[in-house]
Amino acid sequence: TLFAAVQYSLDTAYYGKPTFTPLNFLRVNLSSVSSFYGTNQWHYYITQALPIICTTSLPFAIHGAWLAKMLPGEIGRASRTLFGLCRWVVAVYSLTSHKEWRFIHPVLPILHLFAALSLASLFAKGRTAEKDKEKADRYTLPVRWSHLILVLSTLPASLYVIFFHSRAQIAVMHHLRSLPASELRSVGFLMPCHSTPWQAYLHRPEVEMWVIGCEPPLRGQDISTYQHQERVFFNDPITYIQSRFPSRVNEDFPPSPLPSSPPGNSSVTEWAHNWPSHLAFFGHLTEAYPDVIQLLQSKGYRESWKTNNGWEEDERRRGGVQVWSYRNSS
Repeated sequence: TLFAAVQYSLDTAYYGKPTFTPLNFLRVNLSSVSSFYGTNQWHYYITQALPIICTTSLPFAIHGAWLAKMLPGEIGRASRTLFGLCRWVVAVYSLTSHKEWRFIHPVLPILHLFAALSLASLFAKGRTAEKDKEKADRYTLPVRWSHLILVLSTLPASLYVIFFHSRAQIAVMHHLRSLPASELRSVGFLMPCHSTPWQAYLHRPEVEMWVIGCEPPLRGQDISTYQHQERVFFNDPITYIQSRFPSRVNEDFPPSPLPSSPPGNSSVTEWAHNWPSHLAFFGHLTEAYPDVIQLLQSKGYRESWKTNNGWEEDERRRGGVQVWSYRNSS
């Protein structure tokens, strides 16, 4: 109760009106708005999300949760409480139409605790008293080798995700950050939403940046016909650029009047841009729409940097990342 009161007070002070964000979260995500980003079956978290986040440790996590039910005393009560929390999180998120595995990622540390309990229990169960007493000091982990190999079998995939997957989206921010202030005046990202880490990597607050938005239909629009900015752009990039950018580049690179819809106001669709000093986009844009190259070159832009990325499920994010800079002073 005290926590809820404190959060309500802070939310209200920040937004300037009575607000309780957990209630707003449930109100929006349990409505039809969440289905705008796709729908999934009710069992998605059980049959797909849990196997994705746990990978080969899932059998041990299930076994450990079962063992936790039989633990005595305070440890047993705490373990059962944690398992109940996991079930509650999965059950609540299963009520929403739109589901993503990352939504239940916060319960992964708890599932790892259960997996550790299982691995240690199976190790102890498989030991023969006299033989293993002699070898006890040789083990640094109470885990069978076969189980350890199974758990670590996902290590190659983990290394790929850490060092290679989507590396172009991060590399482009490092490149932009390295440019001098006299050169990097503004940046426009002609990319799908949430493609780059933005200022979390750039750390250049003086640089005006904008990205194609994807505001959900929070104003009661018909979900079946609603088109956010990202969809409008990728449906016809040439028409979007020709109709929403000036015919000539202003070399002072002034801020764009309305580069995306204001947050929470998806009914505003009169997007209007000024040409920035730099444009960043995925290679797929120029591969799928070759006329984009001619259009940008006619405005005085040239490719100044590019890098490749790893495998991408979304074809719009394929082809690496390119940066085009304005170089024409005529």
